[in-house]
Amino acid sequence: MNKIVYICTLVISLSMAVVLEAAEDFIVLASGESNTTVSQVMQEYETIVQNDTMLKELQQEEHFLPSIQKYQNFYLLNIGPFKHSEALTLSYLKLKSHFPSAYIMEGKEEVKTKTLFIDKPVYIEKEDPVLWIALFGLGIIGIFALYLSSDQIKHIKQKHAKMQKKQEETVKRQHIILAKMGEEIQNAVKKSLQSEENILEMNLKYKGLKELRDKIEDMKKYDDALLHSTYEMIDFLKIKSGTIKLRQEPFQLSMLLHKLTNAISELLKSHHDILYYDVKKRVSRYLVGDALRIFQVLYNVLSHSIEDGGKNSKVILSIDVEEEKLIFKIINENQYLDSEAIDSLFIPSSWEELQKTNKELSFYVTNELISQMNGSFVISSDQENGTVYEFSLPYIKDEEERSNKENLKEILSHKKVLIIDDDTLNMQILKDILDRYDLQVERQMLDHFKQYKPQDPDWDIVILNAKDITPMHLEFFHDMRQNNGLKVILIHEIFEAEDLVDIALQITDAELYSPIIPGDVEEILYQLFIVEREKQRAKNNMLARPYQHNRRTMRITESPDVSREDFKRFAGKNVLIAEDNFVNQKVMSGILSASNIHVHKAENGKQALEILEDHDIDLILMDMSMPVMDGFDATRRIKRDINFRDIPVVAVTGLGFNHELERMGRVGVDACITKPFKIGQLYTAMEEYLGYEEELDTVDESDKYIPDEKILSIKKGISNVHNEIFYKEVLSDVGELLEKSNKHFILMIQGADKEELQAFCRNTLSLVETIGATRLTQIFKEILVFISSKKEVSLEVYSSLYQKEWNKLKREMELYLKC
Repeated sequence: MNKIVYICTLVISLSMAVVLEAAEDFIVLASGESNTTVSQVMQEYETIVQNDTMLKELQQEEHFLPSIQKYQNFYLLNIGPFKHSEALTLSYLKLKSHFPSAYIMEGKEEVKTKTLFIDKPVYIEKEDPVLWIALFGLGIIGIFALYLSSDQIKHIKQKHAKMQKKQEETVKRQHIILAKMGEEIQNAVKKSLQSEENILEMNLKYKGLKELRDKIEDMKKYDDALLHSTYEMIDFLKIKSGTIKLRQEPFQLSMLLHKLTNAISELLKSHHDILYYDVKKRVSRYLVGDALRIFQVLYNVLSHSIEDGGKNSKVILSIDVEEEKLIFKIINENQYLDSEAIDSLFIPSSWEELQKTNKELSFYVTNELISQMNGSFVISSDQENGTVYEFSLPYIKDEEERSNKENLKEILSHKKVLIIDDDTLNMQILKDILDRYDLQVERQMLDHFKQYKPQDPDWDIVILNAKDITPMHLEFFHDMRQNNGLKVILIHEIFEAEDLVDIALQITDAELYSPIIPGDVEEILYQLFIVEREKQRAKNNMLARPYQHNRRTMRITESPDVSREDFKRFAGKNVLIAEDNFVNQKVMSGILSASNIHVHKAENGKQALEILEDHDIDLILMDMSMPVMDGFDATRRIKRDINFRDIPVVAVTGLGFNHELERMGRVGVDACITKPFKIGQLYTAMEEYLGYEEELDTVDESDKYIPDEKILSIKKGISNVHNEIFYKEVLSDVGELLEKSNKHFILMIQGADKEELQAFCRNTLSLVETIGATRLTQIFKEILVFISSKKEVSLEVYSSLYQKEWNKLKREMELYLKC
């Protein structure tokens, strides 16, 4: 009897185990004929998953990876193993509609059966109550198993219905986004057309140029909005259809950040925000990925953080590497978002919410782009620390190491750097960058430096802000550069007065612009300490004339009333267009080819160098932001090659800030056309570098005294008055006037009446500029700038400085007028 009870109990236990066991089964999909590739089969499956929210979520929950094997003429795609029967059932139902021959395969572990023989007799007594209890219990367990099975099916149906509803809601919200995009495009077109009609209806004879310019600016703004919305919709549709293509190409991180600064600058200005780039030393200068899409993601997130974070915020973009992941964090301590606000960023819940808040639509696109790049996106926010937007991408370091870090460390090790800055965060970021080159970094606040300025400093490099420049700085660092070989690096704000920039340049060896980018710092150090040393060595080699281009690149202005016919003047010339944007390339080549100009096209700097080897090129139109090899690297190589260095290089780029023009100048770019370019700018550039120069009469100047141009530029002076005889008369008159006003000027400097000093400097400035008195012109400009800036600075230093420079000028004038 006990044996019978034991056997029944064993059966009951096994029955419960069968019911409650979590299956680890697979779904097998049969796909493709024998000529189908493995990648095509996998692509078909991945496309289905990407377009089905439920399948995507189930795959993320189960953490399985598909595997593939070939059987006869078919590929068998194994999906699993599934840990939960609900996920298995839902996935099977979904995939069955795409793969009709799909079936479920049990887990691969074989279940071995074993027959048990009992060699002892078993005696059963009739109508034993224990037996009936056991059999009754077995029946109850069977009923219970059936109940569990039906309950499980019910649960699966509920979960399926819930996920189906969620998917339908997502599709509905996507339709809302699509409708909003269409509305934005429609509005932008209407505004642009209305603006064009307003211009056409204007009576240009009675309207001012400023009003016309404002109308054109409005039209450009509407066109930009139209272009942005169109691109956004295209990306949205590509994501939904699964046809978006991503590049895997090397790109320079600093170029991407420069482009980002340009794109975001107007927002920063209007919100009075400060942006910082905190790029950790683990991040290489060159990365591999889709630079255009990464820029798009950064711009969308950063612009939202600025617009939604209030004014006067400090916004930090941090870039780091953790566990083979490239981590981007955008931090705004002034911004707080609750969980509901974060959710609504990605997909608004209703049309009314979208209209009411006027939200950017790009967060849905942003999230999907990050997902397409195998990354993740998380937003966290609290009232104490603000909002952090964090997204990660696979970290792919460029195999070709293009950094000068190790060479710089050998030269810069133990050199001393002084940073003068009141912005402690900016100072810390800069110190972290300089520490990579084993420099000894000292930091001082501005007031401390003013008060405790050393008499005999031993710094090799000083870094300070242009906005903090004072007359004392100008004199102090000017003397140190001449006597001690000090290198001065100025940091400029994005939007800064041009007058202050011009003043600062006279004591400047290099310029940085906020937000500071590590790649720019390395480039500057390379120019100051490696290129300069190479130039010194090259002076002894007559065969290797080093290319020197220390001025800021010229910005091309627009020639008025230019038509395509005018370009025929340059027929027969060879022009190389290095541009990766097909539309821009097509527009420029269309204008030039129609005038019988020979056009050669390159999509990156590497191709441009190859074309130069095979063709005689007269002019290069160079985009600075290209994949594989950018315009900076390509121009640098061109200007270092003795065979190509004389070919003019004109940048056609969206980079147009002063520091970017200065950087272009360092690598050898001759001029710059800013995008979107105009046909008149293109003509001006070609006229400048391909036009016919008039022959100048040569004059024997062997008997003339030529003054030092740093003190008196007679070339500039003669150009101003158009005649050398008349120039000598003007020079003599101005000299007498300056001699008489010398003492009066010093008294005004020492006095408190700045209005009188300002009037005197303005009147005298025009005279010294006319005669080409270089140093005195600079002194008067500096005084006017400092007075206009309302800065509480002492001008006392100009008493002795003016006297010293006037004595030098008087001597040069006397020697020149005698001959």
